[in-house]
Parts: sequence; structure tokens; C-alpha cells
Amino acid sequence: MKEYYKKLLKNIEKGPVMQVSFFTGPFIGEKISKSKSLLFTTNDKLLSLDNLFKNKEHNKIYESENGSYLFEVLNTSPTLVLFGGGHVCLAISKIASFLNMPYVVVEDRKDFCSKERFKDAKALICCDSKNYFEELDKLNLGGNTYNVIATRGHKNDNYCLENVLKRDFGYVGMIGSKTKVKACFDILREKGFEQDLIDKVYSPIGLKIGSESPQEIAISIFAQIIEHKNKTNKFNELNIDIIKELLKKDKSILCQIIKQSGSSPRHIGSLMLVTKDNTYGSVGGGAIELRSVNHSIKMINNNDKENIVNMYRLNNTDASNLGMICGGNADILHTIIN
Repeated sequence: MKEYYKKLLKNIEKGPVMQVSFFTGPFIGEKISKSKSLLFTTNDKLLSLDNLFKNKEHNKIYESENGSYLFEVLNTSPTLVLFGGGHVCLAISKIASFLNMPYVVVEDRKDFCSKERFKDAKALICCDSKNYFEELDKLNLGGNTYNVIATRGHKNDNYCLENVLKRDFGYVGMIGSKTKVKACFDILREKGFEQDLIDKVYSPIGLKIGSESPQEIAISIFAQIIEHKNKTNKFNELNIDIIKELLKKDKSILCQIIKQSGSSPRHIGSLMLVTKDNTYGSVGGGAIELRSVNHSIKMINNNDKENIVNMYRLNNTDASNLGMICGGNADILHTIIN
């Protein structure tokens, strides 16, 4: 099982990974995944089931002769790339920290690219602009980057936008006046960039809320980023920290939401890792999560050998007794990790 997750971590750095999770039948708890270059599984008997990935919709349940399974597309969580270390990007970085979104700062001025200025940065790239993307590529951020371009000059902005568009990305926006943006887009067209690709650029950047100060501009930009992410995401964000913890532990239970309805706050595919001493991630909090945690600890203490799906139901009466407005339901797959 752990070898599978090692391969998942390695492959998801290169782009989205399709995953099938069986929750009934002889392979309950087993998984098979497909990346651009590799088919890998928790059970070699599943390697012949390549057809399970054809013409499937994300986060949907399907039936097969081997049992019911959840099909999902996994990707890394977005990494914010800030081209520029000025006042606006500094304000954006503070919102990113508040929302636990990792960010990278790319600048050519040392005073604007320091650990003192950007305390929570995942990485700081301070070099000549011609080397920006060579250094960025070394970070292996994958194709789910959210790029904000706000350098100190138009020339650098154009250079950064051109190079972002040559790579896979989740979002790209550029600060600038309508005149500057038009001139930049004209240059891109002259260089052969397709209009469909240029249309993906948010510029002028940010939602129109009448922003004036750097802090207000940062809020408008991040609001747009959140809107874009929630509207366009066609995958589940894999919690890398959970997988890393899973690989460290001798024995744990991985809890995954297979079905949910009502007021259950977490989406299908959400993960929670339970050990004897701790939990990582969440399947929604509250009574349903508590029941799932307690069952997982019981599985560990009893040295259980079989994976199981538990159906947790919180009706309106139960919810009212707990001070909640309404109930919710979740079917959670408990998979033993050794």
C-alpha cells in the first residue's frame, strides 16, 4: 500500500492523476491510478483494468464486475507564484498565508525578495529576470500554478507572461492599464500565441470593486483567484501532507468520503488519516468525523485486517441535539495502511 502512495506523490508532481477506489467487492479499499506515463496500483491483480479510466466523470461512482468504485482526478493544491515583490504582492502574500496557500516570490531586487519581507514563502527566487523560469522549473511546481504578474516594469511583465503561457498553469493575471495590456497582447499575437490562450489571461487583474490601496487591490485579486479556482477545478486537491504522514507511520487508517449528502461540509474524495495519537486532514468535523475517528482507532487497536465502508447518518433530530441546524450523511471508506 505504501509503495502505491510513493508513486502517487512522485507522479502527481508532473500533472493530474486519475484514481479508481473500490469500496465494494473483493477489492474493497484497493486503488488503481493512471498518470500521463504510468499505470500503478495497490494490487497487481488490478493492472488489467485499464478500461476503468475510459470516458469517466470526475467524482462519480461506477459499477463493475469487481465491485463499485469512485472515479476521481487528483492534482496538487495550487501554488501561488508572485512575479514581483512590491506592495501589492506583499499584501497578496499575507492573504495567501491566512488561507494556507503556498507561495513563491520571483524578483530581481534583493530588498524586495527577502525572508524578512516574505516570512511564509515556500521559496524565494532572486536573480536576473532572464533566469526566472530556469529557477522556477527547478522547484517542480507542476501545472497547477496560480501566477500573479506585477513586476517593476512593463518589459519584465511581458517577459513573465509570455513564459507562463508556454507552460501549464491554473491561473494567470497581470497588473496593468488597458493600454499596456492591449500592447502586450498585440506582441503575443505577433509572436504566434493563439487568441484562445491569450483569453485565459486575467488582465487588468482582479475583481472590479473600486480598489485603491495595495491592500484593497490584493483583496480584489485574491477574490478573483478564489472565484476562478472554485469555478474551474475539475479535480480533487490531494493533501500532500496527509500522504507524507501516512508514509511515516507503522499503522494508520486512511478515511475517504465516498458518498455524501445534506449538510456534510466536505466533498467526495476528502481524506483524513487516523493514527493512535493523532489525526490529519478532515472528513467534515463534528459528529460524523468523531465517529469515523473512533472507529478507525478501534480498527488499529483490534489489529483489523479488512477494509470497511461505514455509513454515517446524522438526522435533523441528532443535529438539533448537537446544536446544528440540519443533518448530513457520509459514506466513509476506512482503509488499513501498514
